[in-house]
Amino acid sequence: MKRLFLIAVSLIILFNGALASAGDTTASEHDKLLEKEYSLDVIVIDPGHGGSDVGAIAKNGLYEKDVTIKVATKLKQIIEKNLKIKVYLTREKGQTVFLKRRTRIANKMDADLFLSIHANASEYVSISGCETFFYEKDASDEQAKLLAELENRGAMTEDDEPEDPLEFILMDMAKSELIALSYNFAEVIQKEYVKSVKSRDRGVKQAPFTVLEGLKMPAVLTEIGFISSKGDAKRLKDDKYLDGIIQALYKSVKKYKEITDIKSGKVKGKKGK
Repeated sequence: MKRLFLIAVSLIILFNGALASAGDTTASEHDKLLEKEYSLDVIVIDPGHGGSDVGAIAKNGLYEKDVTIKVATKLKQIIEKNLKIKVYLTREKGQTVFLKRRTRIANKMDADLFLSIHANASEYVSISGCETFFYEKDASDEQAKLLAELENRGAMTEDDEPEDPLEFILMDMAKSELIALSYNFAEVIQKEYVKSVKSRDRGVKQAPFTVLEGLKMPAVLTEIGFISSKGDAKRLKDDKYLDGIIQALYKSVKKYKEITDIKSGKVKGKKGK
């Protein structure tokens, strides 16, 4: 009995030690996560769909996957040329990339910001405009929920890697901060859409998009128009319209960088701000 007692005590000590060590690691990683508020050196841009996963299809024959890669590629070039930011894409033109892999790419690159680009679709062809989402398990409304379900069906056959239990603790600790930063970036994007392309502002919304789940940085998914709308589909084939979208996203990244530079002390903010 005494021997069993000593074994039990030893196991408790070892278990508590492991928890303490895990706690230290989690706290350190948590602090690292929150540093994303003060840096913008690396961005991962995610062109929605790709390869065999074509996404939404317009009546004029336009594929969502072709629109998103076109916008993402040009946006990458403009950001790297004009801002001191390294940009990675989650896919090249002909690739099929699983949703969870896109998330892992961003985390592996230790990105400071994640931007997923899509073109929307609806059974109601009269609906048009741009909207931007951040991740939450509970969708803003039924339409946002249905959209997430639709997008989540794409490229989902890959076996997921086992999750580290500490990751769940980590993300819970930083969840509110990351949501706030993601929401702020989404707001900037929506305002720029209105300025750059006079788009109908469908606002900032939340939904459980798989591609945004588990990211360790502020992240948004933006819909640059409704491919199901005759008017939007025509605009999404127009290089001038797409250039306006690209400029809106570039200006949004630039403004977000200016904010992080002020918070980090790299540059001084204007008086009164």
